[in-house]
Amino acid sequence: MARLCMILGIFMALASIVSAQAPDTLWTRTFGGEDVEMPTWIEPAHDGGFVISGYTRSFDVDYDDMYIVKINPDGSTGWAYTYGDSGTDNANHITRTRDGCYVIAGWSNSGGHGAKYRLVKITAGGSLLWQHDYGPDSSTNYGFGVCQTLDGGFIIVGEVYYYGNWGYDWDPIIIKTDESGNVLNQYQINKANSQRAFRVIATQDSGAMVVRGTGSFWFAKLNANGDTVWTKSFSGVASCYSIIQLHDGGYAAFGHRDRGYPNEEQFWLVRLNANGDSLWSRYYGGVDPDEGYCVQETYDHGFIMVGHMYPPGMPYDISIVRADSMGNQLWSSHYGNQYSDFGVAVQCTPDSGYVVLGRTSPNSTMYNYYVIRLGKDTLFSGIDNEKSLIPDNFTLQQNYPNPFNANTVIEYSLKAKSKVKLDVYDILGRQVAIIYEGIQEAGTYRETWNASAIPSGMYFYKLTVDNYSQVKRMMVLR
Repeated sequence: MARLCMILGIFMALASIVSAQAPDTLWTRTFGGEDVEMPTWIEPAHDGGFVISGYTRSFDVDYDDMYIVKINPDGSTGWAYTYGDSGTDNANHITRTRDGCYVIAGWSNSGGHGAKYRLVKITAGGSLLWQHDYGPDSSTNYGFGVCQTLDGGFIIVGEVYYYGNWGYDWDPIIIKTDESGNVLNQYQINKANSQRAFRVIATQDSGAMVVRGTGSFWFAKLNANGDTVWTKSFSGVASCYSIIQLHDGGYAAFGHRDRGYPNEEQFWLVRLNANGDSLWSRYYGGVDPDEGYCVQETYDHGFIMVGHMYPPGMPYDISIVRADSMGNQLWSSHYGNQYSDFGVAVQCTPDSGYVVLGRTSPNSTMYNYYVIRLGKDTLFSGIDNEKSLIPDNFTLQQNYPNPFNANTVIEYSLKAKSKVKLDVYDILGRQVAIIYEGIQEAGTYRETWNASAIPSGMYFYKLTVDNYSQVKRMMVLR
């Protein structure tokens, strides 16, 4: 009997995996002009929408200009601006800052010099605050990624292209700045073969983690000053374009690897511990080549991955793969039209859905930004707001911003003097913070919670007033 129950349990588990399917598409949007737009990243905005980085050749710009688009939660355009001078200006990454603004990393060859790293800070409404260029005139410099560190400054990563003993070569470059973009530390990592730093994330220990782009899986751990603590690499013909820190302090790196005939390139997900050692790796895809570009941790500590596939002789399609916490595939889906579509980035949304950034071809000569908004993942059991009986003696507002990176504000109102407790829980029901506990008079209160030491993911804040309580959810994104 016990054996029969075990077999039935395994069968039911397998059946649930087989029946899992991609979420419904809520909406799709395209952004751009009548020439070429190349998207590079999508970031949750401070107001619940999204902001997209990339560059454009439309709108009568000189060569390429940085093209930043802010979209509202329903996909409508909030604002869209180009940034650039007389030459080529590319935006390769954008991230939120703790003061409610955005910072953009890229490069520019405007101003009569060779390509230099460019860091641009804009307001929440897209107005330019400042910009800085970095790098010597004797080399070509491309910026690819940026993160804000816990001290308020920034780390920019990219590549320096120069003429060496064996001809032209490139190496990773690391630049640490203060909160105003002034350089505090800058150095080049000399490698035996060509390497470039593509993405950087802030880590829980006040440092950062860097990954290489084309050529191999290569990682560098940085301390708070931007200095290299250690580097790791994995052999094989591979490209790594995404790195995230997970809830347990480890990492997941994602890209693609050439497995040789007949599989060729496939999505490659590598799970690392906090020291950068490989715990396991997984491949996704079929015989046709698949290129992976972005991974995020889902609310159940699984993974959502995006890239594209290209069957020989057929247009490219955006490819999305969902996996559990051990990397086992749960569902996959493709999106495309008669021309080519490329997957670039993905983010989780507060409603347990996803937003996917790609580029699409309306015809054979154009590319536009392409955003796909997916609804709630069918794998989630549905953690909703607590259905408590809420009396008239208090109200609890949704936190803002949400999602958020470091700080968020929780507002609530009391109609009478009450015993109050405001605390935070993770998705397993474990208390992670007590924001306030005590007696408060009638009135409106705004409590700020700093989550800089908390891993990315879904959290719940609970307001208890006397014998009644209410719960709302919020999302921390790095």
